[in-house]
Amino acid sequence: MPLISPTSRFRPTSSGLRSSNARPAHYTRVYSRFERHVPGYPRYRYAGDPAKGEHHLVIKGVTLQDDGEYQCQVGPTADTRPIWASANVTVMVAPDDVALLGREDGSVVEVMTGSGVALECQVGKARPPPGVAWYRDGLLLHQGLHEDQIQTAPQARLWSVRSRLTLTATKEDDKIQFSCRAVHPALPKDAAKPLEVSVTLSVLHPPNTPIISGYKSSDVLLSGDRRTLTCRVVGGNPRPRVAWYFYGRSFNLTGEEGEGGDGEEETQGARDGVELGGTPQYKKTRNIVGVSVSRQVTATRQEDGAVYQCRVNSELLHQPLAANVTLTVHYAPDDVVMTGPTVVTAGQQYTLSCVTTAANPPATLSWRINGEEAETSPPLERQDGQGGWVTSSQLVRRAGDTLSLTEARVECAALHPALKADLTRTRLINVIRSPERPVLEVDSRGKLVTGSILELTCATQGGFPPPKIQLFKGGAQLEVSVKQRGNATRARAALKVAPADNGAEVRCQVSNAATPEPLAATATISLLLSETKMSQLFVYIGSSDSEYDSSSIETVLKYSQLSKFVSTLFQM
Repeated sequence: MPLISPTSRFRPTSSGLRSSNARPAHYTRVYSRFERHVPGYPRYRYAGDPAKGEHHLVIKGVTLQDDGEYQCQVGPTADTRPIWASANVTVMVAPDDVALLGREDGSVVEVMTGSGVALECQVGKARPPPGVAWYRDGLLLHQGLHEDQIQTAPQARLWSVRSRLTLTATKEDDKIQFSCRAVHPALPKDAAKPLEVSVTLSVLHPPNTPIISGYKSSDVLLSGDRRTLTCRVVGGNPRPRVAWYFYGRSFNLTGEEGEGGDGEEETQGARDGVELGGTPQYKKTRNIVGVSVSRQVTATRQEDGAVYQCRVNSELLHQPLAANVTLTVHYAPDDVVMTGPTVVTAGQQYTLSCVTTAANPPATLSWRINGEEAETSPPLERQDGQGGWVTSSQLVRRAGDTLSLTEARVECAALHPALKADLTRTRLINVIRSPERPVLEVDSRGKLVTGSILELTCATQGGFPPPKIQLFKGGAQLEVSVKQRGNATRARAALKVAPADNGAEVRCQVSNAATPEPLAATATISLLLSETKMSQLFVYIGSSDSEYDSSSIETVLKYSQLSKFVSTLFQM
């Protein structure tokens, strides 16, 4: 094609896309005189450098009427045949509306899980024909999931598209937004708000089985530990009702479903070993809605073996769903009780008993005597009827005969993993011993006559506690002085002898806690007669019918009779 030809012209066609109907205008250019405007078409003009053969057509304010085929023609000359070139102009018209058929933009579509649902969307009045893109929760769906149908619009040269998305609702689609978006080259790609409409599915479905976290069946709590038990229920539309149950009693104190109902507990209460707290949380995680209800538990003996049940109710359930955990609490005994004697006699066999209060697991008992471990028979373990174990043990010993052992320190210790230190009880046992039989010594330092000082000494060996020594003359107790040296105890008393003391019994008694009855030693006072008394005796006897001398008296009277007679005389 020559750059400059004798004649040239642009011929716009008036067809829709490829119309053969040419515009009525025909432009002729003579080389010497070329017009740069298009008569009858004020929006059309030529551009370019004519000297270079540039004849460009510029259309200002393009409208739909400018859509069609344009030709640039160069007329023939004597030496050349006519030539031409064509260009097709497509005027793009962006769609101005998108609509969901039978539904409102932003509406909620309720459907049962497993049911089919069809969403229809129409994008209209665009050129070239518009397209449709479907989105699920902001993610583009594959084009093969929806069917599109191109339709002519009521306005000439414009097109519409109708798209149908068919899906089977699942619980994962609950609360998910489905959007229909218009696609067209004339729409701005970076538009802040694309041309689209949306609906949200509400898929009715039962909740999943509840899951309890915060405690596993293998966990062991120590008394005083605190745990938060959380029951989480995933899914469920309508929203499920979740409640904690403890020993068959609901924690629901709000009366949401009436007293003892299954409603969610949102208030705070109190119970031994349990602290109620926490608010049910309705959370969305990966498009799955869940309900969480938490309870804080403080481990005590009462919680050992306690069953916590999380129960879920829904209008779509025939019966509640439930999950439970059984707590295992290890707790130490509160006390150890030791029983048995505190005083034993040397050589006596005695028994001490040690019993713990309930514990889990059973406590271990050990014995120590004066700081040294003592072997005993295996302890006994029995259940107390409330899940705890009571441990008992007996210590059987014979009190030592060693004289130096007067006291035994016995300890019973309870050991338990929940105790920071052993729980110990101590008992002091006094070992008592009976003293030996006393020895009574009488010393008159010469002849024992009336007026003499009679010294009495009572001595004994051993005995714990130290023995008590008493001296008696007849039935009267004498004042004594007691001394103890080493293992011997000695008591002394001084007695001025009177005539009436002749034949009196002197008694020494020794006793302590080990003697059921006092140990005793006795002696009898025997006085010698003075010359005065013998003279009186001669006078008394000589006044009788017969006369005897003193030697005759000794001959006639035996010693026992004389003693009795003299005693009678001393009493005259």
